[in-house]
Amino acid sequence: MPNYNRRLPWLNSGDRLALAIVFSALIGLLVFHYARRVGLGKASPQLEQSGKIAVHRVDINTAEHWELQALHGIGEKLAQDIIEYRRENGRFETVDELAEVAGIGAKTLNRLRPYLMPVGGKERGEKGQ
Repeated sequence: MPNYNRRLPWLNSGDRLALAIVFSALIGLLVFHYARRVGLGKASPQLEQSGKIAVHRVDINTAEHWELQALHGIGEKLAQDIIEYRRENGRFETVDELAEVAGIGAKTLNRLRPYLMPVGGKERGEKGQ
């Protein structure tokens, strides 16, 4: 029966310690390299200068099904209804026009408004050029 407790004869305790240090340093360098490659430790691009999280706003005239579903309170059916309304009636002229889609009332529209891009990408009060 083999003796598995026997130490390797060519490695004394000093050699084993040196190998442990070298392997630990190698693993540490690999972790450091990976962290730098994926951007760990850098500021998130979602953070603005003020430290507030930037809100991703959805353009209701170009949004895909999955983008609409990402909005709180918009499920698969309602997202499909928005796209169908857009297909039948053309582009939305205002964000308020979204209330004409079945299933979207005033409360839902007000809850969604901060996450919706103004139609045409213009903020309220801006004039076209």
